[in-house]
Amino acid sequence: TSGVDIKQKINDTAAAQSANFSLKDLLTQENLDSYLYPSRYNDEHEMIRYFSVVFVEENELDGAVNWNVKSQSIKADGVVFAVIPNSVDSIEPLKDKITKSSEGCQRCFFVLPRRYSEIREIAREFSAVSELRTIAGDDSVLFNEYEAVYEDLREVIETFISGFTRPEEGKSIYIYNGKEQRISRKASLTELASDICEEVYSQTPVINNEAINKDEITSVAWHSRNKILSGLLRNELDKNLGLTGTGQEVSIMRSTLLRTNVLVNDEMNAHICLSPNNERMKGVLDMISTFISSSRNGCVSFAELYDTLISPEHHIGLRQGVIPIYTAAVFHEYKRDVVILRQGNQIPLLPETFELINENPGDYQLLCLNWDEDKEEFIRRLSEIFKEQIREAEEQGSAYEFAANAMRRW
Repeated sequence: TSGVDIKQKINDTAAAQSANFSLKDLLTQENLDSYLYPSRYNDEHEMIRYFSVVFVEENELDGAVNWNVKSQSIKADGVVFAVIPNSVDSIEPLKDKITKSSEGCQRCFFVLPRRYSEIREIAREFSAVSELRTIAGDDSVLFNEYEAVYEDLREVIETFISGFTRPEEGKSIYIYNGKEQRISRKASLTELASDICEEVYSQTPVINNEAINKDEITSVAWHSRNKILSGLLRNELDKNLGLTGTGQEVSIMRSTLLRTNVLVNDEMNAHICLSPNNERMKGVLDMISTFISSSRNGCVSFAELYDTLISPEHHIGLRQGVIPIYTAAVFHEYKRDVVILRQGNQIPLLPETFELINENPGDYQLLCLNWDEDKEEFIRRLSEIFKEQIREAEEQGSAYEFAANAMRRW
């Protein structure tokens, strides 16, 4: 043996960690079933939504708790709150409190153990031995002694966690929107999650392309999207946006624009349809059009648009991967009238601009110009005067920026 008093060392380390120890954080970290997927909903809507499993301790339910506010900072489509009781006597009061406080909380449900299990001290020891195991490093004898304790404690913790995440074990109560749910199988749990998504995200259009219909896309998908944005921002749209072949950009263009009837091919070119027969897609385009119209009264932040398209309160819940495509499609119809600003400075209407907005929408604002025939004629005359300095690529931008740039070059 190593000669080290393992038990005493663990107790000393646990005491040293006590000020920063968090039971809920440790359980969340060790939970291998940290996400719950609404399988039926995902299959029907050709996308991946998920619920995050978050442990909460009993003291977090003291006073008036607003679960809608509590869930806002959690990056997930829904939340499973796994509630850890402090004692045998607290289970029934907790059940009553959760039942009442969960009313009106549409995208969260709650899991509470039927029986109390002492886990806090075991978790403290586990946290301590995890640290000691790491410190032991190359001392194989000492490491193995810590490892034996570590594995025993981890098994206990995994058993405790599985009582929350595996309904077939019959160890927990499931509560949603003020009512206890009859859940005895994992399939029933995922079905509840699907029902919640159907209600909360009732206006989400079906976009059959997992490469782009997500928040974080690959670099390959990013370049494909960039090609689509370039096609959408041309003054005259080419048929299929000028994309040919079997590349990913063609697949994404077909899924996001052609099959949703947003892009309509004519004999020689194409046009944008802001009123497609797909009602949910029309709702998305209407939201973007309304955002543009609201900027006629002054600058508005793109954060407002993104909040409308993404947040569950508005029932659309779009993934950020597709937002630049639909924003650019609507902007094509208004591009001569809109100005995009960052810190008060105008920036060009380019594919890269929409990519930057997608990363930090709060940094960018939109202003819609009150354009008329007199102003149009004025710009036309200026462009005639400075035509030698006009660059064709810049004419793809706003109604006057190309003329202003030509004057500067002159």
